[in-house]
Amino acid sequence: MRDLTKKKLSDSLMQVLKNKPLDKITISDLTSVCGVNRQTFYYHFHDIYDLIDWIYLTKGEEAIGEKRTYSTWQEGLTEIMKLMRHYRDFVLQTFHSRSRDHLQQILLKSSSRMIKKITQEVSGGKLNPTDEEFIADFYKYAFTGIVLEWIDRGMKEDPSVIVKHMDLIVHGNIRDAAQRLLQND
Repeated sequence: MRDLTKKKLSDSLMQVLKNKPLDKITISDLTSVCGVNRQTFYYHFHDIYDLIDWIYLTKGEEAIGEKRTYSTWQEGLTEIMKLMRHYRDFVLQTFHSRSRDHLQQILLKSSSRMIKKITQEVSGGKLNPTDEEFIADFYKYAFTGIVLEWIDRGMKEDPSVIVKHMDLIVHGNIRDAAQRLLQND
């Protein structure tokens, strides 16, 4: 029941965004569209930005699923970018609003989690946490930067093409970096 209410509020936000810029949307706009009261909204979310974070995290997790391994990250990233393209208006509205920082932080956290998982996989879990964090930090900025640039250009390019280029550039690099750091210890 709880997720159903969150979904209703999420759908309401998507609906209201069609006629109103994100920075002008109020809690009352959302609650009147989905037929719940303000207390119900605040029971689930602190504010609209919390709802936006929930939408990105929930939809992103559904899209990427288990595609976070050394051999499947490309599929996961492609699925996320296709999903972003499907919700193009929402993504562009958040990108061009005060929520841009939220979007960027979600992309950074998501990229970091994926890269850490890959790093653990290719190192057999033997890499020390500091080195693992460094590799994740290095690549998360590259991955997030590419996605943010794609959004800024209007998400016109095919996600598969972008991810293929990313894969060509980084293929083997995370594994090799982890191996070099293991040898350096």
